[in-house]
Amino acid sequence: FHTTFMYVLLYGAYQKAVTGSIAVLGLVYPLVATIVDFIAYGKLMNLQQIFGGALILLAASMYATGFGARKTAKTVRTVDVAEKQES
Repeated sequence: FHTTFMYVLLYGAYQKAVTGSIAVLGLVYPLVATIVDFIAYGKLMNLQQIFGGALILLAASMYATGFGARKTAKTVRTVDVAEKQES
């Protein structure tokens, strides 16, 4: 049941999310499953899983903060146009 419920939530979010967010959701899903496994069944994560989880959280936080994102000419122009319209 919980797997079906998770897929319903996940694919519901996919319909409303932007492409970059979908990639992050796809990365975070295994980490959440591992944490739920620990909470529900008491199964401990091994060192590789902990390291992988930390990398997933690092990548998700970098995406959320925009770290390393390059501004393309199209993005810059869109922002400039939006700022001019507000003035």
